[in-house]
Amino acid sequence: MTAWGIGHHCHARCGRPCQPKYLCCPTCWRFVPKALGREVFAHFMPAQCTDAEDRPNPTGRWELAATAALLTVALRRSTLPPEDPKMDNSHLREKGRAYCQLRMRGSCEAALHTDMERPEVVEYLGRLCGLLDRATKREAFAPLSAAMQALMAEYSNPARAGDHG
Repeated sequence: MTAWGIGHHCHARCGRPCQPKYLCCPTCWRFVPKALGREVFAHFMPAQCTDAEDRPNPTGRWELAATAALLTVALRRSTLPPEDPKMDNSHLREKGRAYCQLRMRGSCEAALHTDMERPEVVEYLGRLCGLLDRATKREAFAPLSAAMQALMAEYSNPARAGDHG
């Protein structure tokens, strides 16, 4: 039990308790760019974090924004391998990109099963990429950006239209 009466913990997996209305604890939240944080809050519905059986599912946009925010926290906290310009670590960049792609793919699939169509997913991924690009100019975000760009290309491809909804 936490001070707020339920056993809710940070979604960034640091183990700290936090209020159910927050995606992560204040320590992890400071790693999320402000523009991306605004997106998470803009698409949040307070009813989604109740214990009620009939609680609504999160919106697709919240799912995508929250996943991007959590990946940003992981990248900034160095949960993913850091990119060191002094050595050839392309295999680490690939590992980071694969991890981001896997997490974002799951988020895209969840969004398609809620309230979003394929074109909306592609458009919103583009918006999130733009937010990350403007908010941060750090090389550490290359895996997340590359993963999101790859998914945008895949979801935009008309030949694969039947694969995702």
